[in-house]
Amino acid sequence: MLPLSRPASAMSMMLTRRALLSTAAVLAATRGHALVPPARGALLTATDFPGVDPTGVADSTAGLRAAAAAIPEEGGAIMLPPGRYRVSDSILLRSGTRVFSPGGTTIFTQAMRGMLGVVHPAEDFRGAAFGNLNHGAKNLADHDIAIENITFDWGTANGSNSHILRFISARRVRVRDCVFTGQRYGDAVAFLACDNCTVEDCHAENFVNAALDAWHGCTRLRFLNNTLVTGPGCVQVINVNGMGDRAENTTSSDFVITGNQITLRDSAATAIYLGTLATGAKVVNGRITDNTIIGDPRQRGYGIVGRGLGGRFIVAANHLIGLGPAPPIWMDTGYYDGKTATPTPDCVVVNNIISDAEVTQGPFNKGHAAAIALTGDGHYCAGNRIVGGKYEWLVWSNSASTVLGPNLGSTGSLGRYGDDGFHHALVLDADPQSGAWRVQGDLSASGRLILPNVPTSPQGLPKGAVWSNRGVLSVVP
Repeated sequence: MLPLSRPASAMSMMLTRRALLSTAAVLAATRGHALVPPARGALLTATDFPGVDPTGVADSTAGLRAAAAAIPEEGGAIMLPPGRYRVSDSILLRSGTRVFSPGGTTIFTQAMRGMLGVVHPAEDFRGAAFGNLNHGAKNLADHDIAIENITFDWGTANGSNSHILRFISARRVRVRDCVFTGQRYGDAVAFLACDNCTVEDCHAENFVNAALDAWHGCTRLRFLNNTLVTGPGCVQVINVNGMGDRAENTTSSDFVITGNQITLRDSAATAIYLGTLATGAKVVNGRITDNTIIGDPRQRGYGIVGRGLGGRFIVAANHLIGLGPAPPIWMDTGYYDGKTATPTPDCVVVNNIISDAEVTQGPFNKGHAAAIALTGDGHYCAGNRIVGGKYEWLVWSNSASTVLGPNLGSTGSLGRYGDDGFHHALVLDADPQSGAWRVQGDLSASGRLILPNVPTSPQGLPKGAVWSNRGVLSVVP
């Protein structure tokens, strides 16, 4: 048991657990997921094909399509020499195709044919620079496609429905070291009904709908170490949901979102959204770890939001800065149609840092303005630190099954600790002068709070608190 007079030890314990969770998340990100192998077979140079113009004066669409069609069935690579390549329609890639640049290559558009319409089944696949050839299939026919080290500039002519890269019913797609920019394009990368795909070490900015978008029930996606900056009016930054127009009963599962830096600029977007959004749809099993989310100075924005979750979720070691007015972390279990989540939810929210949040509303746009909100069953919440800001509750849950461990508030915050009748009104605070922990609040309401860091004696406890050497602060009416 750690006495309250030793805050440094408590923080050391929290940071050590964070480091362990960070390492575990990195290992989990690759365990069981096959990476796209290097392309074998033909190595084609894009400028060898008639019509491919690296100056950007002529439209290179037809020449790039010819290069893609020239890749043999066993696979191969298309190298784009440094330059600017203008396109006006989609280039579809067969299985085993790698498109890459040694550096200094930009693909741009002035007007792209075919904005996003009904895309699955997709009889008319237009509006994206690259996609997969058999996008209308429902059996993951296309596989092992890679896009690497290319800048995409979508200019001003495309609107919020355009996707720069779009893959449908494909597996083992990798997008790496790419830059996505423009004025008001929709998505940088969209996955629909895909499996085992990765976006890593990319930069995207000025998107309007989402930087990384996944729906129709994608599985085993990994979004790793990307830098993402919103555009004006953006809706979300990373989106994973089970909704889709081909079927309601889809499941998105087993995804990893880690190491990303998300900046909400000129937008009150949701940084990471996980949700069902349709009757019978499910979002199951995910890791959201080691991400940094920075709110817009004026509009703030939303952090990590999960709606209708089932199975195992780990939200750990994220740093959320300057968010509001809703809870920076809100995890909700139970499905969109009101049915009980299956598999049984097991949602772990640990070792996150929330700084300077201005929370004025709770989940469902109602009361209980909390730094962390947990609705539905199956939550465990501990080791989180809330620094500065304003909020009504440090952690709030509407379920008696929620297990709360030690979570730290900070001096000057307007915080309470509770869950509407089960765990009430406690904030652990470090005195800025003495460094000693203080227990604040009136604990006379019914409930209990289990803490490993409790006083070594009952002296100085708030009204209604009963001390126990087993590490339990019991609260009696």
